[in-house]
Amino acid sequence: MLTDEELDTVCDVITEHESLIPWMYCDDRGFVTVGVGDKVSVHAALTMPFVHIADGKHATADEIERAFYRVQAFFHDGLTASAYIACSDLRLPVDFCRRRLSLRVQEEFVPGVVKHCPQFASFPLAAKLVLVDICYNVGVVGFAAFDLLIFSCNARQFLVAAKEGHTKKKGEDPKDVTTWGRRNTWRYKTMLQAAADYAWAGSAQS
Repeated sequence: MLTDEELDTVCDVITEHESLIPWMYCDDRGFVTVGVGDKVSVHAALTMPFVHIADGKHATADEIERAFYRVQAFFHDGLTASAYIACSDLRLPVDFCRRRLSLRVQEEFVPGVVKHCPQFASFPLAAKLVLVDICYNVGVVGFAAFDLLIFSCNARQFLVAAKEGHTKKKGEDPKDVTTWGRRNTWRYKTMLQAAADYAWAGSAQS
Protein backbone atom coordinates (compact mmCIF):
# COMPACT_ATOMS: atom_id res chain seq x y z
CA MET A 1 0.00 0.00 0.00
CA LEU A 2 3.06 2.26 0.34
CA THR A 3 5.98 2.56 -2.05
CA ASP A 4 9.45 2.26 -0.53
CA GLU A 5 9.85 6.02 -0.78
CA GLU A 6 6.49 6.65 0.88
CA LEU A 7 7.34 4.17 3.65
CA ASP A 8 10.60 6.01 4.34
CA THR A 9 8.71 9.32 4.50
CA VAL A 10 6.07 7.92 6.86
CA CYS A 11 8.76 6.51 9.17
CA ASP A 12 10.64 9.82 9.14
CA VAL A 13 7.44 11.67 10.10
CA ILE A 14 6.59 9.29 12.93
CA THR A 15 10.17 9.39 14.23
CA GLU A 16 10.09 13.18 14.24
CA HIS A 17 6.87 13.18 16.25
CA GLU A 18 7.67 10.33 18.63
CA SER A 19 11.49 10.66 18.82
CA LEU A 20 13.77 7.62 18.81
CA ILE A 21 14.67 6.78 22.39
CA PRO A 22 16.75 3.60 22.79
CA TRP A 23 16.20 3.16 26.54
CA MET A 24 13.03 2.10 28.33
CA TYR A 25 10.91 4.88 29.81
CA CYS A 26 7.25 5.45 30.75
CA ASP A 27 4.90 7.50 28.61
CA ASP A 28 2.51 10.01 30.17
CA ARG A 29 0.08 7.21 31.04
CA GLY A 30 2.69 5.00 32.70
CA PHE A 31 3.20 2.49 29.89
CA VAL A 32 6.77 1.28 29.43
CA THR A 33 7.94 2.51 26.04
CA VAL A 34 11.11 2.26 23.97
CA GLY A 35 12.35 3.03 20.48
CA VAL A 36 9.97 5.11 18.38
CA GLY A 37 7.05 5.43 20.80
CA ASP A 38 6.79 1.64 21.00
CA LYS A 39 4.75 0.61 24.05
CA VAL A 40 5.94 -2.81 25.19
CA SER A 41 5.01 -5.48 27.69
CA VAL A 42 7.71 -7.24 29.65
CA HIS A 43 7.26 -10.23 27.33
CA ALA A 44 7.84 -8.05 24.25
CA ALA A 45 10.87 -6.42 25.87
CA LEU A 46 12.40 -9.85 26.46
CA THR A 47 12.40 -10.50 22.70
CA MET A 48 14.37 -7.32 21.96
CA PRO A 49 18.18 -7.18 21.53
CA PHE A 50 19.03 -4.89 24.45
CA VAL A 51 22.72 -4.34 25.04
CA HIS A 52 24.74 -2.79 27.86
CA ILE A 53 25.79 0.71 26.84
CA ALA A 54 29.26 0.36 28.41
CA ASP A 55 30.51 -2.72 26.58
CA GLY A 56 27.85 -3.57 23.98
CA LYS A 57 27.24 -7.01 25.49
CA HIS A 58 23.78 -8.47 25.04
CA ALA A 59 21.59 -8.26 28.12
CA THR A 60 20.24 -11.40 29.69
CA ALA A 61 16.53 -12.06 30.13
CA ASP A 62 16.86 -11.42 33.87
CA GLU A 63 18.58 -8.07 33.25
CA ILE A 64 15.90 -6.97 30.79
CA GLU A 65 13.10 -8.01 33.12
CA ARG A 66 14.65 -6.22 36.10
CA ALA A 67 15.16 -3.07 34.02
CA PHE A 68 11.56 -3.16 32.79
CA TYR A 69 10.08 -3.31 36.28
CA ARG A 70 12.54 -0.73 37.60
CA VAL A 71 11.40 1.71 34.91
CA GLN A 72 7.75 0.88 35.55
CA ALA A 73 8.15 1.49 39.30
CA PHE A 74 9.93 4.81 38.67
CA PHE A 75 6.94 6.33 36.87
CA HIS A 76 5.71 9.69 38.10
CA ASP A 77 3.40 12.03 36.24
CA GLY A 78 5.26 14.72 34.35
CA LEU A 79 8.61 12.93 33.97
CA THR A 80 10.32 13.18 30.60
CA ALA A 81 11.94 10.22 28.87
CA SER A 82 15.40 11.46 29.82
CA ALA A 83 14.49 11.12 33.49
CA TYR A 84 14.56 7.32 33.10
CA ILE A 85 18.12 7.07 31.78
CA ALA A 86 19.47 6.28 35.24
CA CYS A 87 17.06 3.36 35.70
CA SER A 88 19.09 1.08 33.45
CA ASP A 89 22.21 0.93 31.28
CA LEU A 90 20.36 -1.14 28.68
CA ARG A 91 19.88 0.28 25.19
CA LEU A 92 18.41 -0.91 21.90
CA PRO A 93 20.49 -0.51 18.73
CA VAL A 94 19.17 2.41 16.69
CA ASP A 95 19.07 0.29 13.52
CA PHE A 96 16.82 -2.21 15.28
CA CYS A 97 14.43 0.56 16.34
CA ARG A 98 14.22 1.83 12.78
CA ARG A 99 13.65 -1.61 11.31
CA ARG A 100 10.98 -2.38 13.91
CA LEU A 101 9.20 0.88 13.13
CA SER A 102 9.23 0.15 9.39
CA LEU A 103 7.95 -3.39 9.95
CA ARG A 104 5.16 -2.28 12.28
CA VAL A 105 4.05 0.44 9.88
CA GLN A 106 3.84 -2.07 7.03
CA GLU A 107 2.32 -5.00 8.91
CA GLU A 108 0.19 -3.32 11.59
CA PHE A 109 -0.65 0.32 11.03
CA VAL A 110 -1.10 0.59 7.26
CA PRO A 111 -3.41 -2.47 7.29
CA GLY A 112 -5.20 -0.86 10.25
CA VAL A 113 -5.89 2.23 8.16
CA VAL A 114 -6.77 0.27 5.01
CA LYS A 115 -9.40 -1.67 6.95
CA HIS A 116 -11.35 1.59 7.22
CA CYS A 117 -10.07 3.32 4.06
CA PRO A 118 -10.03 0.66 1.31
CA GLN A 119 -8.87 3.19 -1.31
CA PHE A 120 -5.93 4.32 0.82
CA ALA A 121 -3.41 3.54 -1.93
CA SER A 122 -4.99 6.16 -4.20
CA PHE A 123 -4.99 8.94 -1.57
CA PRO A 124 -2.52 11.83 -1.87
CA LEU A 125 0.71 11.15 0.02
CA ALA A 126 -0.08 13.95 2.48
CA ALA A 127 -3.32 12.20 3.50
CA LYS A 128 -1.48 8.88 3.87
CA LEU A 129 1.05 10.50 6.19
CA VAL A 130 -1.63 11.92 8.46
CA LEU A 131 -3.71 8.75 8.61
CA VAL A 132 -0.79 6.46 9.44
CA ASP A 133 0.55 8.97 11.97
CA ILE A 134 -2.80 9.03 13.77
CA CYS A 135 -3.10 5.25 13.70
CA TYR A 136 0.42 4.89 15.12
CA ASN A 137 -0.32 7.47 17.81
CA VAL A 138 -3.66 6.08 19.04
CA GLY A 139 -3.39 2.44 17.95
CA VAL A 140 -5.37 0.44 15.43
CA VAL A 141 -8.36 0.12 17.77
CA GLY A 142 -8.31 3.81 18.63
CA PHE A 143 -8.12 4.80 14.97
CA ALA A 144 -11.59 3.35 14.36
CA ALA A 145 -13.06 6.08 16.60
CA PHE A 146 -12.08 8.76 14.05
CA ASP A 147 -15.24 8.07 12.12
CA LEU A 148 -15.72 11.52 10.60
CA LEU A 149 -12.07 11.66 9.53
CA ILE A 150 -12.40 8.25 7.92
CA PHE A 151 -15.69 9.14 6.22
CA SER A 152 -14.27 12.40 4.87
CA CYS A 153 -11.14 10.76 3.47
CA ASN A 154 -13.15 8.00 1.82
CA ALA A 155 -15.29 10.71 0.22
CA ARG A 156 -12.08 12.52 -0.86
CA GLN A 157 -13.18 15.50 1.23
CA PHE A 158 -9.71 16.17 2.58
CA LEU A 159 -10.54 19.76 3.45
CA VAL A 160 -13.18 18.50 5.90
CA ALA A 161 -10.82 15.77 7.12
CA ALA A 162 -8.24 18.39 8.08
CA LYS A 163 -10.36 19.43 11.07
CA GLU A 164 -11.03 15.86 12.22
CA GLY A 165 -7.53 14.45 12.68
CA HIS A 166 -6.38 15.88 15.98
CA THR A 167 -5.91 13.96 19.20
CA LYS A 168 -7.22 16.00 22.09
CA LYS A 169 -4.85 17.67 24.53
CA LYS A 170 -5.41 19.29 27.90
CA GLY A 171 -6.39 22.93 27.67
CA GLU A 172 -7.16 22.92 23.98
CA ASP A 173 -10.11 24.60 22.30
CA PRO A 174 -11.40 22.10 19.70
CA LYS A 175 -12.50 25.01 17.53
CA ASP A 176 -9.14 26.79 17.67
CA VAL A 177 -6.38 25.12 15.69
CA THR A 178 -3.71 27.26 17.39
CA THR A 179 -4.31 25.42 20.69
CA TRP A 180 -3.97 21.91 19.26
CA GLY A 181 -0.22 21.51 19.71
CA ARG A 182 2.64 20.89 17.27
CA ARG A 183 1.70 17.41 16.08
CA ASN A 184 -1.97 18.22 15.64
CA THR A 185 -1.13 21.45 13.82
CA TRP A 186 1.13 19.47 11.48
CA ARG A 187 -1.74 17.05 10.76
CA TYR A 188 -4.11 19.92 10.02
CA LYS A 189 -1.72 21.65 7.62
CA THR A 190 -0.69 18.39 5.97
CA MET A 191 -4.29 17.35 5.34
CA LEU A 192 -4.92 20.80 3.83
CA GLN A 193 -2.02 20.00 1.50
CA ALA A 194 -3.72 16.70 0.65
CA ALA A 195 -6.85 18.64 -0.34
CA ALA A 196 -4.78 20.94 -2.55
CA ASP A 197 -2.91 18.02 -4.12
CA TYR A 198 -6.15 16.18 -4.82
CA ALA A 199 -7.73 19.27 -6.40
CA TRP A 200 -4.63 19.85 -8.51
CA ALA A 201 -4.56 16.21 -9.69
CA GLY A 202 -8.23 16.47 -10.66
CA SER A 203 -7.70 19.65 -12.63
CA ALA A 204 -4.65 18.19 -14.38
CA GLN A 205 -6.70 15.24 -15.62
CA SER A 206 -9.58 17.36 -16.94
